Amino acid sequence: MDDKLYNLLNWRDIEGITYSDTDRPGDVLGQHIVKDGLLIQAFVPDATTVKVRNLATNKLKSMEMIDEAGVFAVLLSGKKTIDYTLVATYEDGNTSEFYDAYGFDTGINVDVIKKYNAGIMYDVYDYLGAHPMTIRGVEGVRFAVWAPFALRVSVVGPFNNWDGRKHQMTKVGDTGVFVIFIPGVKSGEMYKYEVKKKGDINQIKYDPMSFMTEKLPGNASVVYDINEYKWNDDSWMNKRKDVNINNSPLNIYELYIDCFEDDKVEEIADYVKNMKYTHVKLMNIIDSKNAPRNYYAPNAAIVTPKQLKKFVDVMHGNDIGVIMDIPMNHFSSEEEGLAVFDGSCLYEHDDMKKGYSPKYNTKLFNYSRPEVSNFLISSTLFWTNVYHMDGINIISAAAMLYLDYDKKPGEWLPNIYGGNENLDAIEMIKHMNSIYKKKVEGGMLIAQDNSGYQNMTGPDVTTECLGFDFKYNEGWRRDLLDYLKYDPYVRTNYYNELTLNYVYTFNDNFILPLTHDVVNDGQPSLLGRMVGATEEKKFANLKLMLGYYMTYPGKKMLFTGNDIVSYEGYTGASFNKEPLAEEKFASVNECVKAMNEVYMSEKAMYEIDNSEEGFEWINNISANENIIVYARKGSKPEDMLVVVCNFDDVDRDDYKIGVPKAGKYKEIFSTDNVKFGGNGFVNPRLKQSKTDECDGRAESIRIKVPALSVSVFKYSKADKKLTTNKAAKASKTTKKGSK
Repeated sequence: MDDKLYNLLNWRDIEGITYSDTDRPGDVLGQHIVKDGLLIQAFVPDATTVKVRNLATNKLKSMEMIDEAGVFAVLLSGKKTIDYTLVATYEDGNTSEFYDAYGFDTGINVDVIKKYNAGIMYDVYDYLGAHPMTIRGVEGVRFAVWAPFALRVSVVGPFNNWDGRKHQMTKVGDTGVFVIFIPGVKSGEMYKYEVKKKGDINQIKYDPMSFMTEKLPGNASVVYDINEYKWNDDSWMNKRKDVNINNSPLNIYELYIDCFEDDKVEEIADYVKNMKYTHVKLMNIIDSKNAPRNYYAPNAAIVTPKQLKKFVDVMHGNDIGVIMDIPMNHFSSEEEGLAVFDGSCLYEHDDMKKGYSPKYNTKLFNYSRPEVSNFLISSTLFWTNVYHMDGINIISAAAMLYLDYDKKPGEWLPNIYGGNENLDAIEMIKHMNSIYKKKVEGGMLIAQDNSGYQNMTGPDVTTECLGFDFKYNEGWRRDLLDYLKYDPYVRTNYYNELTLNYVYTFNDNFILPLTHDVVNDGQPSLLGRMVGATEEKKFANLKLMLGYYMTYPGKKMLFTGNDIVSYEGYTGASFNKEPLAEEKFASVNECVKAMNEVYMSEKAMYEIDNSEEGFEWINNISANENIIVYARKGSKPEDMLVVVCNFDDVDRDDYKIGVPKAGKYKEIFSTDNVKFGGNGFVNPRLKQSKTDECDGRAESIRIKVPALSVSVFKYSKADKKLTTNKAAKASKTTKKGSK
């Protein structure tokens, strides 16, 4: 070996390359300008000879083997870097020519990644993960992963025969991020990371920020270009910016889709649009059946990234928003995942009482670590920016907020003040919500919370307020279902369960969630939960429940199947088929559609539904009759509606109710309408209020109230002539009385 070349080599670092236990192979491999020229070193295991081809001159220069493990070096004249390839010959006589992965600058610098270490790199997905790109005219993929305590990290895949020696990654300063650009790798190729931990242990891991994954039972990450899709939803995205969702209708259809083929997507869009839903919420896009595995890749079992983008695009083209679930409380304990990622408890706490869920055998996030917090916050922006999601639903928020959630005594540790609140999670949530509100115009963050945590929603994050846009009203749902399980004959005894929820109805901005959780006990639909001695009574109870849900304050969320009832979706033991039964099933769908139309067209249903100004009790004390009456209001007096709910199995004719204002009241909806499978005990004629005290109000009307029903009356001002006559009559009566 030439003495000059020999003296230029750092033999200690070369040994690190051959033993694959260095975190900075880029300091050795590739091209480096030295005092005597341009030093090029390459590690090509199993090669017998290697040559360098200068692409500018097309000249070949043989490299010297400086280590039998496959390290080669050559010193070229000149002090300018060059574009080059390596021509390697192997023991079997085969020759291959390829670009040297270490001959390229990855474009990631320390200062950028330092923001991730500080927890404020909200576009981290543009840097970490696998990104197809072109560097100096050469196509390939840049890989980057955070693994600060790893001795070495390599990219492995079919392109290098899963050999961890061939593409060892270089650590970026002291950031803990490893990076490499591998020429020739393309979208669609599988890959993983080989992580060498302390104790000389190699562990294969999938990419925490992979944008696409292999279908189970495989778990490889897949290279995918997140910018490859051409969107057609500019009109929707621009319009969304100007929408104040708090005083706009929000009627969400919760979907679990097992197929995203084009024809089915169009069918879903047509149905949702026809039924007057404003949004769909997609379940299980992040695979969370057992525990989340990937926070940046759609569930490969049901959808590809391109299919998901097409789905969102089609929905937006039909003026339908899209919301998705993200679980942020725990993640899978599997060896190839996030758990003990780099030999340390990187994403989870190292204390089992903080970092482990015994009930689910999953790991719990360490929200106090800036990079972990950043990882989760960035995911909300990733799905919003890359997939154009209109809202993010944080599921199992209570499991984040409380240290003892789903844990037994002795399985958790209190916070520094001795309480059970997860202070780190609370700070992370506030950080997430504040950044989301700043960066996303017209989007929404929703909390699925069953803990009763106060002040979760509000326009801004404050000391007391977490800053979500909406949260589930789990208490309302629980109370309603508990009440409805009783036969109407005994509901009188449980009347308070129907009205008590008003105490907290306006504590937060609520969504009324008739979601998939309702059927988690094995009942496939709401109909299966309804009581009734006959089929008609079961159907009537279902429509009553849905009518109450639609008219009570709060935004709406209904699970697929709760508006399309069928024999297959019903498990009531007393149910028997009959010729007209199919019509009954269809009538539920017609009823829900009509409810949705009323909701969308009447401002009183949504404009100020998160404020007490939008609601007024008229009657909440008729326990013996199981009737409640309330008014819904918009910003203008003429928007007012009066809602009458009869939870008893008794028709009431000429029933008197008080009304807030003198005027005319027209029934615009009744669940007892014949076209909804009802008996037609409705109010076809306009009702003019009379000065006849009822329910503590001077004005009242007399109406028909069908059994097990909801009726909605639209207010309008009384005729001036009629009002004048009433006033004169009242004055005349007063004079007679004075005589």
